[in-house]
Amino acid sequence: MNGIIPEYVDGVSIVIPTYNRCLHPNDERNPLMWCISSIKQQTYEGLEIIVVDDASTDNTHTNMTQKCRGDLNGIDLKYLRNEERKGSSISRNIGASLASNELVLFLDDDCIFMSKDAVAAAVYSFKETEREGNDIGAMHLPVYYRSNRFKNVLPVKEILGIDYENARIRCSTSSFPKERSEFKEDDYFKGTHILKPLEVNNLAGVFMCNKEVYLDVGGFSDYFPTPALGEEHELAQRMTESGYKLFFAPDPKSALLHFKYGREDKEPVVPFGPLHHNAVEFPLSLKEMVDESRIVRDYTGNAVTVEEGMYSYVFGRSMIFSGNESCKRRFKERVKDEIIENNGYVYFNRKINDRDLRERICLDAISAAEMKYNAL
Repeated sequence: MNGIIPEYVDGVSIVIPTYNRCLHPNDERNPLMWCISSIKQQTYEGLEIIVVDDASTDNTHTNMTQKCRGDLNGIDLKYLRNEERKGSSISRNIGASLASNELVLFLDDDCIFMSKDAVAAAVYSFKETEREGNDIGAMHLPVYYRSNRFKNVLPVKEILGIDYENARIRCSTSSFPKERSEFKEDDYFKGTHILKPLEVNNLAGVFMCNKEVYLDVGGFSDYFPTPALGEEHELAQRMTESGYKLFFAPDPKSALLHFKYGREDKEPVVPFGPLHHNAVEFPLSLKEMVDESRIVRDYTGNAVTVEEGMYSYVFGRSMIFSGNESCKRRFKERVKDEIIENNGYVYFNRKINDRDLRERICLDAISAAEMKYNAL
């Protein structure tokens, strides 16, 4: 890996919660299998994959049973199926509890690594940052399905930040940080071509953490609605309040492509070309995989109505801002102005045009969050 001696031999447990991501009987057209294939090709040794199936109704159980019997290049594969849907937060907690290694990497089931050196580069970044004296809670990996073109360059506080002053959450993990756009020598770990992580105060779905830290703060909260929008942000808040630091690793060597499988509102963009010489290989081309992911199906993990999305959005942010009265007030004002009055909430390219229904959903979500927060 660019001349780096893999001095860190810590094992990594990759936890993947999944729901209906094996719609076809053959592996090559299923995003969960693309994800596992990209892990199988990683150069880093000591990997374990833990797939937690949230009561899928498609071919997931059959395909995973066959996969457990197959050859995964020495990678240990654990597969557990929930008897009923529990949601991604509880599924992640179940997966983490089964992890055999110190480092845990949470991965979405429609993500693929772009490079065979992705995990090795991520572990190096994590351990070197830790060795420099940082008490790391988690380190987010880049999701460069757009910003490998370097068109979307933002300050890091807008990539993964919780803006308490304005009661807003920033979560643009497909953007490249402006602070690293000039590529100065000090931006790299000495003697390597790996960019140093930048400190942030928020998380999204794909991040690496120390299992002990994760358990210390209680893991993901199990009270978020399904679908959940905001559980990572709430976990990030608890980590920072407990004194742990959060980082964003901007190095393209650790980049993933997130297909946003079945999402009309977030269509993935095929990269111009491989980001790395040591690129991951697939039976399908990236274009074919993106075309497959564009087909919207109402029974996949992204099968979320606009009503469910709005409720979860308001509930999650209400939980995060409930600890500060001024933040809570500002967020309520934003909900009233941006969502209830001006119909600014969009999910799956859909809006709720009934103003009374928008108000009822938002007020119900805020009320539920306040009751839950006060009960904690």
